[in-house]
Amino acid sequence: MPQPSPQITTFSSVHSAGIQVSLSRFKNAWFITFPRAYGMVAYNGQRIHSRLNVAEPGTRKNTFYFNTDWSIEGPVFHPFNVLSESEPVVVRPTGRKRMEKKAGSDEEVECVEFEVVIPEEGLLKQCYYCLYWEELGSPRFDRCGVNEDYYWCRQCQARGKPIAFLSSMFRRDTVLPSYGDWETGRKKDNLYR
Repeated sequence: MPQPSPQITTFSSVHSAGIQVSLSRFKNAWFITFPRAYGMVAYNGQRIHSRLNVAEPGTRKNTFYFNTDWSIEGPVFHPFNVLSESEPVVVRPTGRKRMEKKAGSDEEVECVEFEVVIPEEGLLKQCYYCLYWEELGSPRFDRCGVNEDYYWCRQCQARGKPIAFLSSMFRRDTVLPSYGDWETGRKKDNLYR
């Protein structure tokens, strides 16, 4: 009897106005993402709310330094507040801090290290080939080959790697609207950039 696949871990806080969010990761880069389309907040294909850190080689995959130099002012949906007061708890501060440069500046800001306490299986995944996002309640994406950081959806698996790769070549790296979004002209988020 097959085991049911683990579900996407969702969380919210008073700072996210009760909207469910999730965590996603590519290599050592962490993101707050929307686990489903919310209309204007997160249309289908646009799921990344914020990037949480500067990815560095050699750092542990279950920790990140949150760079407080974030673009939105105020407490509503500020990533630090959402993470710090999430229900259920998805991260915890480790007590370590360091200084990092602000984007486009020589000024430094203090960064707090967080440890992610949810399992890897609870993270929201994106298909590497078509950039489609997992949906709550749908079958989970499988790892693509031997690389543990790349995932692919059932449709791309059915097409096979050579066809999926060729059909996605321009979607990941160009400014053209992505697959499935020709009618809206909206570009999909790309976790893999």
